[in-house]
Amino acid sequence: MENHKLIRTPSKGVYITFRHALVGVGLLGAGLLVGAGTMPPSQAWGEVRIAPPPKSFETGGQLSVPILKEIASTLHQMDGRLARMETVAKQLQTQLLLDQRTQ
Repeated sequence: MENHKLIRTPSKGVYITFRHALVGVGLLGAGLLVGAGTMPPSQAWGEVRIAPPPKSFETGGQLSVPILKEIASTLHQMDGRLARMETVAKQLQTQLLLDQRTQ
């Protein structure tokens, strides 16, 4: 054995030198310092991408073209429905006139 002071651990009966104990305490302290300097696991690093601005923030012509197209398609649908209603109304009107003449 080396000529160092020995520390006896009472539970296992293993002898360690003072130098080993000092190195162990030093490594423990270094680990605590490194652990204190790192970020906690609740934080994550990732690639940040900038999202395009929402459509509600577009200005003038950028926003009005899709809206005008949607309005135009809705108006075309309404025109078609009104035309069908007019033809049905004319058919009913002529049917009523024919029924009145036959009576």
